[in-house]
Amino acid sequence: MKRSRIVLAVAVLAVMALGAIPSSPAAAQVPFRTADFSGYATGTAIHVDALQMGQTGPVVANVDEAFSSATVASMGTDTIEAFGPNAAPGTIVNEVDNVLQPDLPNIELDPELKGDRSYARGSGIEVGLGNSLPIEDNSLILDSKVQGSAPPSTQLLQGQVGPVAANPVAYASLLRGQAVSRWNADGCILGEPISAGLGYAADSQLVNTGAQNEDGTFAAPLAATDAPNPERAVSSTVSQTRLVPQTAADNSRLGPAFGLMTEARSTIAPTTFFKGTPNQFTVEVLGEWALKAVATGVGGAAGNWVFYGPAATSPETPVVRIIQGDAITQLTTQDLLGDEGLVINVPGVAEIAIGEDPRAIGGDADSPPDLAADGTSAAAAVDVVRVTLLEQRDDEGAVTFSGVDFRLGHMEARAKVPSGGIECSLPVTKTVDREFVAPGEEFTYTITVINPFADCELTSVRVTDVISVESGILYEIVSSTPPADLQSANSLTWNDIGPIAAKGSKELLVSIRVLENSGPGRFTNTATATGVCVQATARGDAQVNVDLTGNVTVVVPDVDAVLAATGMPPIGLAAGAAAVAAILSRRAVRRSSMRRTSPSSG
Repeated sequence: MKRSRIVLAVAVLAVMALGAIPSSPAAAQVPFRTADFSGYATGTAIHVDALQMGQTGPVVANVDEAFSSATVASMGTDTIEAFGPNAAPGTIVNEVDNVLQPDLPNIELDPELKGDRSYARGSGIEVGLGNSLPIEDNSLILDSKVQGSAPPSTQLLQGQVGPVAANPVAYASLLRGQAVSRWNADGCILGEPISAGLGYAADSQLVNTGAQNEDGTFAAPLAATDAPNPERAVSSTVSQTRLVPQTAADNSRLGPAFGLMTEARSTIAPTTFFKGTPNQFTVEVLGEWALKAVATGVGGAAGNWVFYGPAATSPETPVVRIIQGDAITQLTTQDLLGDEGLVINVPGVAEIAIGEDPRAIGGDADSPPDLAADGTSAAAAVDVVRVTLLEQRDDEGAVTFSGVDFRLGHMEARAKVPSGGIECSLPVTKTVDREFVAPGEEFTYTITVINPFADCELTSVRVTDVISVESGILYEIVSSTPPADLQSANSLTWNDIGPIAAKGSKELLVSIRVLENSGPGRFTNTATATGVCVQATARGDAQVNVDLTGNVTVVVPDVDAVLAATGMPPIGLAAGAAAVAAILSRRAVRRSSMRRTSPSSG
């Protein structure tokens, strides 16, 4: 096992040295509806492969405790390159050979897998016996596993079971899985994850090497998280994909658009290895650890970045302890930021590696994260603690035999966005209560400004409505509700109709009268709205104002100087029939314009 050092935020120093302003010219933003972006995050609190016999297996037993994954593919999962060792088309495989996203849609595997734009999975424990690699579906799946895909968006899916006694591979007092997948083809999902999975396990024991106790617990588990005094027995992981403002690792603003963050978080209960034997040792990992990969689409050193480390700790805070008998090895954040990591050898038993930098997914400990110079992709993997027994590799570095491979806090994250980032617009719609009007009649436009975002109150919402007509139409603006702040013969402006609450909307009404001496023709009406939405940065410890714009144009109603309000022509029968036929034809063409949302309101 190679030594390495932990870097809590690999991009921060680069940002400080080189500045947050990209060196290359800014690329144009890509509207959400046409933006091609994708990524995934996955985490497992404890991963165990017991006795791997060959590069593609079989593996006598494999266990993932508190497993979660989340993926997104804006153009569909069949458009992304298969990722991971031996991955089949449309699937994603993590570096420990588990299929974390199956081919989608896949209602035969699960009735919730109806979509192919976002996917999430969470499970308390997943267990396989005698599987070949990669592992597509564990042979023993407990009821805590849930998964879903979108579209359509799912509700929060939950599964819970306990206690579970599956001797000799797993015991737990409580297992829980959660998953949610969202997709909106018409607009960005802001303020909440596109996809998120959670895995949770309490009082777990993995891979029994002895007898089973009367209460179902294991007498001699290889790994156990049932630490007493005080009780600290819960492990969990959360994985998510989320759109975030274009900011650098130091929270400085890079551009007006959005990037993609993929994130895995892991909370690990104290884990005892070889419990009840003379070789027993315990690893304690403090608090929650996170791995984030952020791609903004902005070129330069700050355009994409990786963050890894424990949250909210001082340099002197102990974050990892290794306990073997009366001996305690304790590491602080400052220790882990040194030039060397920590490798502990338990003679004849295990090698424990702590202090790994974020590295390339599937790469060795010395490989750097994959960060594209143009800011379009970022990817990394990490293990908080890695424990191996009797591992053998071939000349190319592939594992050919392993007694046991333990991973504590294994996390992977990968994000990819188009150059320039993703443009998120403000949805605006407009309707009209009359498709056809005659001189002397009134009609009303209804403009609706929508705030579809989950955690943002829209403020400084300005709306401008511009009316244009074909030559010969005569009209007047009768009223507006609420009253416009500015009004001319052909436009209205509301300086601020906000605030608009999250998931809320506001309507504006404009009433117009066609004058009696007006000629025929068509109205064209364009409404433009701007607003400010406060969004958290990818770091999560700061917020920035995001300016949003949206517009909509409708080409209705038609003014007809021949037909009266009753629709009866005041002319001869033949001429009237011809006029009616012409108007009906125009109605068929125009009907689709009665309600329309602008393509820019992505």
